Amino acid sequence: MHAHHFSVQRTAHFYTLGEPGPHTAECWLVLHGYGQLAKYFLRRFDAVADEHTLVAAPEALSRYYTDQEGTRVGASWMTKEQRLADIEDNMAYLDALYDQLKKDLPTDCRFILLGFSQGCATLMRWVMRRQPPLSGLVLYAGSIPDDLAYAQHHEYMSSFPVHVVYGDADEYLNNERLAAWRAMLDGMQWRLQYHVFEGGHVVSREVLALLKQEFAAPV
Repeated sequence: MHAHHFSVQRTAHFYTLGEPGPHTAECWLVLHGYGQLAKYFLRRFDAVADEHTLVAAPEALSRYYTDQEGTRVGASWMTKEQRLADIEDNMAYLDALYDQLKKDLPTDCRFILLGFSQGCATLMRWVMRRQPPLSGLVLYAGSIPDDLAYAQHHEYMSSFPVHVVYGDADEYLNNERLAAWRAMLDGMQWRLQYHVFEGGHVVSREVLALLKQEFAAPV
């Protein structure tokens, strides 16, 4: 058996809260987790969006039914199958989305990136590859890849604050996994801030509102 690969054109989907324009001072690019859809994930970011803040949520390219009845649909950024090809597709996707957003935004618009759960790994791969100017990065209840050359890009990764968020009852973060995750992040010596809230593996509007204040541009 021989495996063959070739590229085809795909239609990608993303959703926004707000309209880009000269009034936009801040753009949040947010990546959903495994089994979610961007249009539902985005709803909680009404805690962030306002007349000067655009929130954009791309949807992962792979969709599937999450129940046996075929009534609920989720999306996934990648699996272990054809992993490297999916990573490359995701990087090209986020490159194109970022370039498209920038065309409609002021040159001094501040970018804040957030990855939730599985979206953290995809987002971090893109951040390390593209290295866009950022005002902040949020790693929300998700791990980052251990195969990236973080040490080689310490100056870049230290140029903006990195906020790490998780719930104290997150069913995917047992004590052992949490300890290993935090040890890895602490070893990076980035400008880290931790936020631990009461709750499980969910995006908290209250935490988003807090982050909005944390990232506010100095007057």
